[in-house]
Amino acid sequence: MNRATVLVLFGGLALTAAFVVAPKPAVSQAGPFTPRDENEVLEHVAKGAPRASAVPLTASEAAVQAQALIESARKNGGDPRLLGRAQAVLAPWWALEAPPPEVRILRATLKQSFHDFEGALVDLDAMVAADPHDVQALLTRATVLFVQARYDEADAACTQLHGQVDDLVEALCAAPIRGVRGDGKGAVFALQLLEVGYGNRIPPARRAWLASVQGELELWSGETKAAEASLLRALKFDPEDSYSRLLLAELRIDQSRWPEAIEVFSGRTMNDGELLMHVLALKGAAAPEYAARREELDARVAANRQRGETLHRREESRYALRLEGDVGKALALAKANWAVQKEPADARVLLEAAVAARDSASAVPVREWMTKTGFADPRWVALVRALP
Repeated sequence: MNRATVLVLFGGLALTAAFVVAPKPAVSQAGPFTPRDENEVLEHVAKGAPRASAVPLTASEAAVQAQALIESARKNGGDPRLLGRAQAVLAPWWALEAPPPEVRILRATLKQSFHDFEGALVDLDAMVAADPHDVQALLTRATVLFVQARYDEADAACTQLHGQVDDLVEALCAAPIRGVRGDGKGAVFALQLLEVGYGNRIPPARRAWLASVQGELELWSGETKAAEASLLRALKFDPEDSYSRLLLAELRIDQSRWPEAIEVFSGRTMNDGELLMHVLALKGAAAPEYAARREELDARVAANRQRGETLHRREESRYALRLEGDVGKALALAKANWAVQKEPADARVLLEAAVAARDSASAVPVREWMTKTGFADPRWVALVRALP
């Protein structure tokens, strides 16, 4: 099994971490966007992204190129421009009912990142039906089902991996499900035992994935010191891991450790999600760079809105609440986001907006989700208690 593929398909659900321009946006009601002048910047494209080939590719060649673009997107906060390029590479097979398996798994991964979860499951279900031992399809299916809060089915997909992958990969697949269900400490302990057992046989990329999952589970359990150490370790093994970087920054922002949160992004060309966190940290620190960075972020968000981008309502809700001070907009975005996907981070932004709006009714779906799952991150619990 390809290590990088596993990281792409279940690496902390990192493909949904930033709000940027969608590759196939909905038509904006405001009409087409016309730049004010020829020098206006329309996009900030990640550096180092693989280039698409101008030469016709075989399905296998296209899959290799698309996977490289997906991996680059993972490291750049889920940048849909990179994902759109991956989709373009797969264009000759995109509309086929049954494309080659190496293309179909990547098509499903891209559909998942575009929030077409049902479309992704159509592909994944077909792949698992054809081959119940398809590791990549099972991992991706677990990811999609997790995002939809279909935890029993996600857990079953992870269980199907038994005997086909090493115990560590199987445990990493199941760990977030255990964490959401209130057993984050147990999941971390199981991962730690496996880590000790494997010793030096764990390659760096797998160690980064392991540390990132541990860090998030520790955050959900309220173990912030352990979480910080785990996330720093994840970044040591994979300095380009945007998902772990965002978790670390959020942890420090939650603790009002503004200079340390700012430091997380030092020397980086930031994707939109990172820039949002950076601006929040700069605001908290009353840093002199705040105005310039805020202006840059505002320009990016304005361009995204002009294009009708709706994929990353979670981050835009936080932007509306914490920077624009528009409680109504933040709540509307958070509710629309929760209707599509139900990760813990989605629950948090809805709770934050409901608290700010003093609207307990809007928080009912999240409170029901927390009761049903047993999810008890202290930060979420504090927000529930703050509801009117």
